[in-house]
Amino acid sequence: MFIRGMQRIALVGVVGFGSLGVAGALAGVSAAPAAALATCTDNWQGPAAGTIDWNASSANWSSGFPGAGSVVCISEPGTYTVVLSGGASINTLQVGGVTGSSPTVLVDAAPGSENLTLSAPSTIESGGTLTFDPTAVGNAGVNGTGNLTVASGGNLTTESTLSNSFIDVPVTNQSGGTVTIGGASTQFNSGTLTTNDGTFTVASGGGAALTSGSSFTQAAGTLTLTGGFSENSGTFTASGGAESGNPVVLIGGTLADSATTGAFEVTGTINLTGTIPVGQTVTGNAAAGGIAIQLPGAVTDDGSLVLDPSTVGNAVLNSSGSLTVGSGGTLTTESAASNSFIDVPVNNLAGGTVTVGGASTQYNGGKVITNAGTLQVVNGGALNLSSGSVLSNTAVGTIGVTVNGAAGGISGPGTALLPGSTLSVTTVGSPTVGTVFTPIGGPVTGAFTNLSFGPAAYAVAYPSGAVQLTTEAPFTYVASPLSAKENISTGTVTLGTIGSASDGTGIYSATVNWGDGSGTGPATVNVTGSTGTVTGSHTYTTPGTYTVTSKLANTDGTTLTTSESVLVTGPVVTGLSKVTVVHGKKLTTKVSGTGLDSSAVVTTSNPGVTVVSVKASKVSKKHPNPTLTLKVAVAKTAALGPFSITVTETGGTTTVINAITIT
Repeated sequence: MFIRGMQRIALVGVVGFGSLGVAGALAGVSAAPAAALATCTDNWQGPAAGTIDWNASSANWSSGFPGAGSVVCISEPGTYTVVLSGGASINTLQVGGVTGSSPTVLVDAAPGSENLTLSAPSTIESGGTLTFDPTAVGNAGVNGTGNLTVASGGNLTTESTLSNSFIDVPVTNQSGGTVTIGGASTQFNSGTLTTNDGTFTVASGGGAALTSGSSFTQAAGTLTLTGGFSENSGTFTASGGAESGNPVVLIGGTLADSATTGAFEVTGTINLTGTIPVGQTVTGNAAAGGIAIQLPGAVTDDGSLVLDPSTVGNAVLNSSGSLTVGSGGTLTTESAASNSFIDVPVNNLAGGTVTVGGASTQYNGGKVITNAGTLQVVNGGALNLSSGSVLSNTAVGTIGVTVNGAAGGISGPGTALLPGSTLSVTTVGSPTVGTVFTPIGGPVTGAFTNLSFGPAAYAVAYPSGAVQLTTEAPFTYVASPLSAKENISTGTVTLGTIGSASDGTGIYSATVNWGDGSGTGPATVNVTGSTGTVTGSHTYTTPGTYTVTSKLANTDGTTLTTSESVLVTGPVVTGLSKVTVVHGKKLTTKVSGTGLDSSAVVTTSNPGVTVVSVKASKVSKKHPNPTLTLKVAVAKTAALGPFSITVTETGGTTTVINAITIT
């Protein structure tokens, strides 16, 4: 050991690092560490293999056992574990950071509770690992006035299902750093802040909890939860990166939201600020009792916000702020068990969706829902406007209700329908013609301009200011058979026939999708009396079987859809006007058939026959199939006898003709 120590002193003298010590000297000649390091005053110089106790021998340290003022560096090259089983109070700890150095510092509570106390910033460098592994007879942890940085390539780990690991210092997991929580109870404690820019994982069976006002910032990188992660009083800042697996459970405190994807579950009372981003879901789950999501200011929902009360408590969205549901964002209530209370102003923008699935959703407190998107009350859901609250449906807003199911409507005074408003109805089952429904209770001001009933039909009335629907028999729409040829217009064909069209011409519109990737476009509707047709025309460029889908709608809200398969066949040659040619002469012949066009490529099986030109005749309604005029020249060297001609059309379809003879 003495000789090894002398070698290190000589090395330090040569490279001129002075008081850097062994680890500092090696860092200087081998590889720069990932972060700015303190000047080491006590370096590990003990065995660099196997498992060794921190307090096994003072000779394992360059300055004896570390003390309160020691800047401890454990960076000796090798793979080994230094076990701290008696606790230690030091100034600074650096683990790893030197090429070839893969040390682990294991805080092991085998004889009882053990703490590593730090009074200054400390670092787990590349290759280094700090592990807390408590036993059944005590806890293991880190505390003090310092903080802990997990640099790129560094690892912070907790283990054991037996007792608690306490991390009572601020932790920063840098990009490339790894934190793995395997311990069943890992407490981030004492009002500290943990920031993740790297890889942070709570493994299956592991549990991480932010307690005593501690906070967490998911700034970048990944937060992967196959175990549990909870916050009870601090602030969880979701500002970047991605969360996946189990949701982060918010028992209390604040969710300061802006950018992280993934799932968050509220089981207590929290404050929500900022923006729920695209790809994130925040769920108020009252499985263990009532929950409240408080909005102290304006919150935007570009992701998904869900209220899901249980039988033992309500789910509440309240406080002095407001909620804007952005385009693509969703606000949903669920559960038939208890009440969802929405006690803040809600502005549902165009493209946003509010879905009422809870059997008792109370819009309360004299607030206003402004709907420019879709507000849908689904089967089993009910929205009650109470305490002077108002639903204002704008010119571009859609209110959706359900009839012939359970609830599915809106009750209470305060629904205002601005000109342009749309009513969408989902029908459950097959209600008898003449059945009356009142899906929106009154008084209602204004009337719906647009109606959308799907395949059902209703008459709309507003008795006593309510919205009343009476079931009617819809018109009928039946698909017609189709056939088509490649590269030839179908001409005007009937897509479907209309029956029971009692409302007359001019109230119908139709669209068609030909099934070949050309998109959806308008179709033509012709109605005379109670019957009519939907027609269209199309040109297919490739043979095959396609599904043609057409939709027919009327301004009374009914939309019917039909589909029909169409077989598109390729070009076919039916004959030639001339089939013989004199040796050494030219031949002009006309190729007749279907599906031919001027893009045809013509080749022959006789090397002595040259194709001079190919021209197509003009196409008209009277002559939809063009004729090809083919000119060939026969050399004197051409072989006598019959030869074949191959016509290759657009799309690769070919026809071989074996009918021309050289005489």
